[in-house]
Amino acid sequence: MSEAELAGIDPDNVSMALDWTTSRINAESREGETPARTVGSVDFSQVPGADRMIVTFEEDGPLPSHVVESFIRPLPRCASPDSIRSEGPGLLRIRFPDISADSAVAAGALPDSGLTNVSALHLACLQGTVVEWVLDVRDATSYRILHLSNPTRLVVDVRHPDEAGSETGSDGD
Repeated sequence: MSEAELAGIDPDNVSMALDWTTSRINAESREGETPARTVGSVDFSQVPGADRMIVTFEEDGPLPSHVVESFIRPLPRCASPDSIRSEGPGLLRIRFPDISADSAVAAGALPDSGLTNVSALHLACLQGTVVEWVLDVRDATSYRILHLSNPTRLVVDVRHPDEAGSETGSDGD
């Protein structure tokens, strides 16, 4: 991956980079390497060709298990009868089954402007050790993830539709 594609990320801090996809990504922590992780911050920015979400953890070490997947149907919130519905053609779910987060940090906020494809951020679950966010996207497109160290971070890039051509997301099944 070129430095231009990393958009300001030090290549020495990239421990894993996955190509653009519309498929489900299920990243498991290596057995025995799942110490408690706490979300320190959730930030958004626009980089060339993508909207970027960065989840930074307070503790250094291996990235916790996580799932990233796109959906075209409404997603239920945990412990709630309501669902998250997309204003556009789809949703992108980022789920951590074994972390903790302060409710204010987990709720996060999108910047006032500047994002091209991500139109909303929903906190879908903050229950026990499960934290789940859902991004509402204006145009169905591909995404990629990067695992970073120093500090431990998960980066989710949501490609701008004009960069990817006309793509469709999966339904998550």
